[in-house]
Amino acid sequence: MRRPEDTRLGRAKAAFAALVRLSALLVAAGSAVGLASCATDPEELAAARESALAAHPLVRPYADSEFVDFEGFRLHALRWEPDPLRFPRPRGKVLLVHGFGGSVFGWRLLAPALSGAGYSVLAFDYPPFGHSSASAAELSGQASGTPTARAALLWRLLEREPLPETGPAASGRGWILVGHSLGGRIAAHMAATRPDSVRALVLVAPAVYGKAGPPGIVRLLGSGASRGLERYLLDITRFKALLGRVFGRDATKEEFEGYWAPFLRPGIAGALLAWSKTSGGDATPNLGAVAAPTLVLWGSADRIVRPAGERLVGDLRDARYSSIEGAGHCPMETHAPAVNAPILDFLDPL
Repeated sequence: MRRPEDTRLGRAKAAFAALVRLSALLVAAGSAVGLASCATDPEELAAARESALAAHPLVRPYADSEFVDFEGFRLHALRWEPDPLRFPRPRGKVLLVHGFGGSVFGWRLLAPALSGAGYSVLAFDYPPFGHSSASAAELSGQASGTPTARAALLWRLLEREPLPETGPAASGRGWILVGHSLGGRIAAHMAATRPDSVRALVLVAPAVYGKAGPPGIVRLLGSGASRGLERYLLDITRFKALLGRVFGRDATKEEFEGYWAPFLRPGIAGALLAWSKTSGGDATPNLGAVAAPTLVLWGSADRIVRPAGERLVGDLRDARYSSIEGAGHCPMETHAPAVNAPILDFLDPL
């Protein structure tokens, strides 16, 4: 039999844990509604906005930006092609899938390395992130925004993208998928649902385990969430602090503007909230169905998604794991040489 003091201790521990969870929610609520004491100075905000939009204009964020109208979405994309003189036939075709809150901007260091090695590279901003716009169906809650749904959307998009004629170094004509964080989960779903269409898989700090769900803060804030989220996104100090946590160091001006500019789009707060309400419920991807050889990369100091490389390698059929010492959640940006080299080495014999 349990002693009375054991029962009291258990209740006390449970109460304390509940208090901690409640405190975390209240802190998050305070952040999301953008408390006046944390508001950015209007002149500072105006100057920062002008600089960010000069670097990444909403009409055309990059000199080679492409926009694709597809199934009601307005999708932003970038391509990086190999030098045709060195590589008359690309060695393969790579799809880059960014993470939560990210965009094609996050691939600015890896993508040129891949194209320089002979690969044809394609990256989309998946909605509502980056410079892609959600469909009316999704904004109204009539369409799913889960990772599984995003994986299916990307496959339908890729059906419009013929695979290149590959050179003698290529052993197959499937896609090479590279996913980061939530994009790693989407890429894993893609590889699991169409294993014959994937030649190789690279997962960088992938958020693959557990159920994907919308932030609880959305339910907590209720109808005031959109206005509160808008204020939060315009709080430069908080945004920079979040990037610092993601990178494991202070963000540079280029990094801040590259991540912040997409959140200056009109209606972005409402689109984010609409997406969050339809993005939950997905379970862990069926990792056992992934047939492609897989490389898992993780920063040893990741504070966003706890490194689980050994577990992931054990759950996949053919995988290897490399830890990037001292890197945070975005090693492809903060530790590019330590990420690019193992990816190119991994792909070379394929």
